[in-house]
Amino acid sequence: MVDAGISTQAAIGGFELAAGSKPRMLGISVYGRLAAASGGHTEGGSIYVDHNGVVTANTNDTSTPTTALSASCAFGAGSITLAGVTPAGQLAGSWVIGNGDSKDDLDIFMAHGDFSAANAAAYVQAGTGALPGTLNVTSINGGTVSFILSCPHEDSDDIANGDGFFINLFAYARGGI
Repeated sequence: MVDAGISTQAAIGGFELAAGSKPRMLGISVYGRLAAASGGHTEGGSIYVDHNGVVTANTNDTSTPTTALSASCAFGAGSITLAGVTPAGQLAGSWVIGNGDSKDDLDIFMAHGDFSAANAAAYVQAGTGALPGTLNVTSINGGTVSFILSCPHEDSDDIANGDGFFINLFAYARGGI
């Protein structure tokens, strides 16, 4: 993991959460556009950011995408997998944090993040029609953080396939990284 992904030491209220080790806060910030396929095929895909910040985005359904998954990285590293958006306007995903050695050997003890979406357009920046959403961490297993994204607005402007997105994820890990 490069230093760009280590944001700060994880101390909350003056107490170390990792009891005697050197906890670190790792992060990734990605933005782009969700995949949308014609004919009701499988949307979603994966985003891989290597230790040099090079981004590779793969769409699950490459046979008939009307919009391919696209992504750019502001900082961080790891692999993010996104499912297709459910009819209820939710999107499940996971972030695997690592250094590219195909091992899930980090001991993450806490994670959080934030999310916003742009309706049917690539995400550009806040203030340009982007809607704030919620990112709920559903589980942490080793070096993998699972989450659900949604845009719960009273005007029923839920997230949909083909929308733009901006995801910030942060995880606190025990030990040296």
